[in-house]
Amino acid sequence: MKKAPHVFFDEETLRKSTDSEKAFLEAMERKLDDNWFVFHSVRFTDKDAHDIRHEREIDFLLFNPLFGFLAVEVKGRRIVCKDGKYSIDGRPCNPFAQIRQSMYGFANLLRHQLKSGVPFRIAFAVAFPFCRAGDFEMPLRDKEALMDAGKLQNPETWITKRIRDNASVSAAQDATASVSDILRILAPTSEPDDDVGGIETFGIKGIEMRMSTIDRHGSAARAVRARGYLRAHLAHRLDISDVATRLGCSPRLLQISYKAVYGRSMREDLTEIRFGKAKRLLADARIPVSDIAGRCGYDSPAHLMRLFKRRTGMTMLQWRKSKGAAP
Repeated sequence: MKKAPHVFFDEETLRKSTDSEKAFLEAMERKLDDNWFVFHSVRFTDKDAHDIRHEREIDFLLFNPLFGFLAVEVKGRRIVCKDGKYSIDGRPCNPFAQIRQSMYGFANLLRHQLKSGVPFRIAFAVAFPFCRAGDFEMPLRDKEALMDAGKLQNPETWITKRIRDNASVSAAQDATASVSDILRILAPTSEPDDDVGGIETFGIKGIEMRMSTIDRHGSAARAVRARGYLRAHLAHRLDISDVATRLGCSPRLLQISYKAVYGRSMREDLTEIRFGKAKRLLADARIPVSDIAGRCGYDSPAHLMRLFKRRTGMTMLQWRKSKGAAP
């Protein structure tokens, strides 16, 4: 029986995603196997040649160590191209240029984090899950990057060919980064580096773990998938034994794998993930302080308030005001 890909998403973001994004994710889950890693809504910042910061988002980032990356922008409505200019519902919109820029920004961030070249090809695509290629008139270069409903019937063949033959970023031949290095960047444990920008929670450093593939016994993949599950279910009561059962391994093996990859136990990491999310929610003045505890999996608002005061030296309201997020 074919195993499903490793999927990483934020529960709240997925709930707000469009029907086309949900359809795309469903196709990836049904058609790709467990050699693939699927990251939904990868948000990051990068700087251009003039040192100007840009907020970017990649709807889906598909990664297979055997082939490389595909950055995908997903659209639900028919796009019109007239005189070389794109529009959707009469509004100017060029998803091909958008995802191309985001792909290059992502490549730059990987280079920054790895402090070397990227050892994998990176390509881009625009997906229209509810449309067919015949619905569009556009330049051939863009049509080659179009992933329509027909291609979603057998996506792996098209995706691998796209990465192999049309990668905009080539694999650096002298790069020393391993698959584990890449996975720790995309599913790390600490918070964003506000000075340089990064993917959501960029940051694991000091862990050396060299692998030519995901690893022979799947420990890195197991750990990364476990962390994805923790992140996606923060609001629920989480038990290590339940997570291990879902991944088809023993709690002891899972904890050994987890610490080898992330340098801390699952319980320690869960504490950091919850606290990090609480801070991100607190920075949004529209979210009542009383709601944050439940959304992060704390037993009560009082528990989170005590923990917050102990770790930051400030009350939650004082911290919110210090970030300029006061209503």
